[in-house]
Amino acid sequence: MNLLSVARVKLYGKKYGIESIVLRGDEVTLKFYQGREKDLIPAKLAEVGNLFGRRVQFNQGSGMVIRIKTKGMDDQELMGLLEQFLGALKDSFKTKGELQDVSK
Repeated sequence: MNLLSVARVKLYGKKYGIESIVLRGDEVTLKFYQGREKDLIPAKLAEVGNLFGRRVQFNQGSGMVIRIKTKGMDDQELMGLLEQFLGALKDSFKTKGELQDVSK
């Protein structure tokens, strides 16, 4: 795996409040810190999901979990997909101004 790609994915994780990124079998699971889902804009999140089709699933239970199917991908393709997905995800979060408006 490319170390720069791994570093970028870790930075995205920290920025977005992702508690863990785990590859198990043919699936990557991104688990967000508890409460972080409140900072997401559902319509924007749906747009991101549509970009990646059936490869991405969003689950909200006790916390936000995103599952990405990786079947048939090598390490380079996997890291490219993760970077692309996390890059697209940035517009799904409320800005600081929007968060302050919500708190009023």
